[in-house]
Amino acid sequence: MAKINSFQKAVVLNQNHVLAALIAFFLLIYALVPPVEPVQPAEIERPPIVTVAPPLDLSEARCLARVIYGEARGDVAGQRAVAWAAINRTMDGRWPSTVCLVAVQKGQFSLAPQTLVEPNAWEAALTVARLVLTERHAGAPDPTAGAVFFALAKPGKPLPWTHGPGLTIGQHTFWR
Repeated sequence: MAKINSFQKAVVLNQNHVLAALIAFFLLIYALVPPVEPVQPAEIERPPIVTVAPPLDLSEARCLARVIYGEARGDVAGQRAVAWAAINRTMDGRWPSTVCLVAVQKGQFSLAPQTLVEPNAWEAALTVARLVLTERHAGAPDPTAGAVFFALAKPGKPLPWTHGPGLTIGQHTFWR
């Protein structure tokens, strides 16, 4: 075995002294610092969770507004119902699946002309279109009960092609 000289003994003693000093220091700090009490989470008032509808498709709103303007411009009560009937067609397999394709089908709707004659009526139709599209995405009930057909109602004159009395909303009759 190798002999340990006095210098090596001093180094070993110094290392032990340093370690002992560090332990004593941490024990002293531990004794001086008060224990930490557990923190209770504060009661925070949180606003209710709000679900947001998907962004409104403006081209879809314009197409729907063209139908509303062309078919129910003068019938404030019937405008929403006309819009719902056009939307209902998108969910029926007999028609295309978008409002714009349904709106431009030949012989189906009278649409707003490209050059508007009544700008106020157009703005009203666009407002109704946005409202109905928002209602649809929010799951609002359909006032037409799923109607895909409608016609201007003539008081006292039943429409022969409606296959029943239909549902009258405003100046229009709606049926499935």
